[in-house]
Amino acid sequence: MSRDNRFSNIGNAGAHRNVSANKVKGIFINYIVTNDTRSLNIGMNKTVKELKKEIEKLFNLNYSLDEYALRVKYGGMNLGKLIQEQDENKTLFENHFKSECIVSFGKEKNRGGLD
Repeated sequence: MSRDNRFSNIGNAGAHRNVSANKVKGIFINYIVTNDTRSLNIGMNKTVKELKKEIEKLFNLNYSLDEYALRVKYGGMNLGKLIQEQDENKTLFENHFKSECIVSFGKEKNRGGLD
């Protein structure tokens, strides 16, 4: 009795990664100022900067998000992870965005520490 090996694609792992990196996933965008949440389907091959432009269009913003950081939250996270400026040229796949994650943004600049 033989059992199919579900890992038979081990030799083709690079191709599997490329498929995952180009998938379109549904995420949620939350505007913290109005607490308005909308869904967005976006390819994981897009950069965070491209995501910001999509958010600007989705919410018809009259300002640019270039100077504002996004926060991504998934699973059991309480606050989410702040996307650092140096990571904005990386793709959503490289930033480990997952399906149905919540991306938060607002006009207030995200800052850490004490003023």
